[in-house]
Amino acid sequence: MDFVKTVVIPGLVSGALYALIAVGFAVLFRVTGVLNFAHGTLVMVAPMAVLVMHEKWGLAVAPAFVIAVLVTLAVSLIEERIAIRPFLQAGSALPWIVSTLGFSVILTEFLSIPFSGSSRSFGYGFSPVTRHVLGLNLAPAEIAVIVAAPVIAGLLGLVYSHTSLGLKLNAVAQDRAGATAIGIRSDRMSQIAAAAAGLVAAATGLLIAPTQLVSSELGITYLFYGFVGSSLGGFGSLSGAVIGGFLVGIGAQAASIYIGSLFVNLALFAGLLAVYLVRPDGLFGRSALRSV
Repeated sequence: MDFVKTVVIPGLVSGALYALIAVGFAVLFRVTGVLNFAHGTLVMVAPMAVLVMHEKWGLAVAPAFVIAVLVTLAVSLIEERIAIRPFLQAGSALPWIVSTLGFSVILTEFLSIPFSGSSRSFGYGFSPVTRHVLGLNLAPAEIAVIVAAPVIAGLLGLVYSHTSLGLKLNAVAQDRAGATAIGIRSDRMSQIAAAAAGLVAAATGLLIAPTQLVSSELGITYLFYGFVGSSLGGFGSLSGAVIGGFLVGIGAQAASIYIGSLFVNLALFAGLLAVYLVRPDGLFGRSALRSV
């Protein structure tokens, strides 16, 4: 029971956050092949927008939440248009690494303006106050994050596998040029994938904000662990993103307790290397197959 309280539960809470970040990675990557290194910063757009609209402009919390989601969606589409699509159209494989990182830096600086870069408490949404449930101390906000990760991934999976839009997205993911040749607008599919990633980012930010001190740089901190979770599960795999995120959360918590917080990153990358030696594409990733 002590192991559950000290390792499993805290690991699931942090792992759910990493899983949500990894899902945001997967949504865009499986369609465009782009790892969006600005996704961590996008996560902070919605909570920062709520704070600005409610605390500075006096807008009620409910409409502030709705507008914040729309703002995150708009920012995600802007990023797709200026930092991703031009390189996809040019057939360039790697410049998006620099462009998404650059967009992240610019967005981080922009988000730091309203509160001069200082951290703010976020007392809206699910309560961060812990309650005793089945012998465990859990906050509603923590439970919401744990539940949200598999639910969001599952809903996205249903879209990909059971809708005509999902078939088009999968077609672009498998062969962008071939999909364009049969009349599928690959640029429109990239927009839709970016919009979905933006919505995931907004949901992630609003779910985790009650448990954190919100700042413009907080998302960058979590981006690292979300990236490791996505790598572990397999880039582009929604189920892999969720499982990889949870494994990273539990693994990091166990490493922190049993071998020391200074060795957490070492333990994570050692585990990731071990998985890649056996599964080079991650636990649930698939190698791209082409016939020539």
